[in-house]
Amino acid sequence: MKIKSAIIIFFCMVTVASAAQFIVGVNAGQATFSENFDDALVYGGKVAFVSREGIMIEGTLNYAEVDSNTSGVDSFTMVPALVNLNYKTKFKFLQPYIGIRGGLTVLSSVYDTPALTYGAK
Repeated sequence: MKIKSAIIIFFCMVTVASAAQFIVGVNAGQATFSENFDDALVYGGKVAFVSREGIMIEGTLNYAEVDSNTSGVDSFTMVPALVNLNYKTKFKFLQPYIGIRGGLTVLSSVYDTPALTYGAK
């Protein structure tokens, strides 16, 4: 009975894998701050799993070094780690997606606590 279950699970996994895409990417951008800090270059990477049904699960990990432009305010390093849940629409020529994201941003030792990070796409 266990062998039959294992075979069924294996074929189900193969079916799901053949009906999906796995994406690996890199990104870079600019972080802007309203006051006390200079703009910073943010770079990182992402991995995503996209099913044919349109659901996409994505993970991103970024890095930035942020310099202070105000005396008495410390510079810091940040590492945002986010998990995104997106839905890819099924238009033929253009495939936009909508989604939500959430995670934590780990800050350097100057700031003791991680920051809750969230957003929408």
